[in-house]
Amino acid sequence: MMTENIKALITYRLEQAYECLEAASTLLKKGLIMPSINRAYYAMFYAVLALLVLEKKETSKHGGAIAIFDRDFVKRGVHRFIRNGSSPS
Repeated sequence: MMTENIKALITYRLEQAYECLEAASTLLKKGLIMPSINRAYYAMFYAVLALLVLEKKETSKHGGAIAIFDRDFVKRGVHRFIRNGSSPS
């Protein structure tokens, strides 16, 4: 069961991701490639953090988020997770 606090945290992380993605798009349109890449990276990072909250996994470090995402989703087949709507574990 997902608490209201968990829902709020997931929503917040996804809002952060969306805001960074919008910033990346704006920067790219202005020809600012490197800052755009930076904002796109953070958009993905925040989206992964939202996913990890949903899966009851925690990390505060970029390397930790990447490692958990790689181990639990990429290596186990994230496409199956998305298609089935269930955890890959």
